[in-house]
Amino acid sequence: MRRHRLVPVVAGVLVLAGCSTPADHGAGPASSTATDVDAHPFTVDAVPAGWEPVIAGRGTREQDWGLDCCGTTEPYTVLEGPGGTTATVSVTGFADYEGGLYQAAAGYGRTAQETEVDGALAYVTPASAGQWADLVVERGEDLAVRVSAPDASRDELVALERAAEPAADRAQAPSVSRPPSGWSVVGSVDADVLLALLSSVVPGSGVVPGPPTAYVAGWSAPAGSLSALTLPGDVVDLAALERTLPQTEGHPVDVGGRPGVVVVWRPAWAGSDVRQRAVVSHDERGAVTMVVAGPGAEPSEEDLLAMAATIAPADGATWDAFVAGQAGGPGVRPSDGATELARGTADGEEWLLQTHLADPALVGNDLTDADRLEADPCLVLTGGRRVCADDNISGP
Repeated sequence: MRRHRLVPVVAGVLVLAGCSTPADHGAGPASSTATDVDAHPFTVDAVPAGWEPVIAGRGTREQDWGLDCCGTTEPYTVLEGPGGTTATVSVTGFADYEGGLYQAAAGYGRTAQETEVDGALAYVTPASAGQWADLVVERGEDLAVRVSAPDASRDELVALERAAEPAADRAQAPSVSRPPSGWSVVGSVDADVLLALLSSVVPGSGVVPGPPTAYVAGWSAPAGSLSALTLPGDVVDLAALERTLPQTEGHPVDVGGRPGVVVVWRPAWAGSDVRQRAVVSHDERGAVTMVVAGPGAEPSEEDLLAMAATIAPADGATWDAFVAGQAGGPGVRPSDGATELARGTADGEEWLLQTHLADPALVGNDLTDADRLEADPCLVLTGGRRVCADDNISGP
């Protein structure tokens, strides 16, 4: 079965343990202080030329947890140890894996070795070329703690695992309030940030990328997707994004006079030359702001920084107008690539029934006789919102 384990792959995306001396990129170290501020509506300008608005609203992407198809979106905490070495401590699910906890091991099917830690089932994977040493230890019915570090011994991994304290909310990174001697906590990255990094705007899908806690706007171009988001202020410590982990690079930057981090990620499922870039910062209210360019997207780092610097809080009316504008204006209209079948009004709410492509990824492609249109199981509402057969409203 195919699975994508998002740490340290995505921990690779964002996980860059903040080091005590900033990288030489023309900016000082990013602030590591998270703030207890909710995400909020926003406006954004300086969208690069050639990008078409697609959608805006609250995110609809949920955290994956131990799914046999897709793995776990693992929130993680970054630590710095002797000699400036880096380690990550994360939490993962495994109950729905065909291979159980073994499948959660970094060396699953290859070099992972079964062991025990304090009487609990565990698997340790030795370090190898391109692979950090990894330990995953069962902590509950569907909860395990993972520790990854370059060239770490089993004893070193076990000491870090014993110090980990999983949060009640599995979307939050584990705390390490009493790290082993010589180690200190750099910062944490919650699952919401990883879901934002995975943002992909698909025209015609009606899907708003990013987690449900986020306000999101999305654009598309033939080269890929582009998203802007605000998230709660306590979902990331920027210092945790400044040290390179496997498959990532990161460096501190100035974002409109505020500390930020540029993260460059090579997705595990993409070609070796594909890079995904994001700018992460906090705005004037303390909420996290992000601009994410999907794999293969063309905006330069300068374009992303210019766009990120314009994200500003907005009131409800301004946001509603922005959402409508992203969807093509007020009123209800078919999604890109869809055909209107019927429309009407119920309880004062306008609705539209449309066709959609069986595979949303085909939107914008030349269709053949084999590409079938089918009735969309969801009704389109104003502002691009959708209400589906299970009565759950998604979208803005």
